[in-house]
Amino acid sequence: MAFVVAGYQHVVANMFLIPAGIFAGGATWTEFMLNISIVWIGNLVGGGFFMGGLYFMAYRTGMQK
Repeated sequence: MAFVVAGYQHVVANMFLIPAGIFAGGATWTEFMLNISIVWIGNLVGGGFFMGGLYFMAYRTGMQK
């Protein structure tokens, strides 16, 4: 959970951490859904496009031109 300590958001981790906070009385379900939707978009861009693009650029040498 080092990314949590560093302040990063992760959809799967938030699916546990935020409901735990809700049941403890610290957040609402509306805040949870807003957080999940925003973090999901960020994870999609960062993990899907950014990392996918880096892997594509790193391993494209064997592709046909």
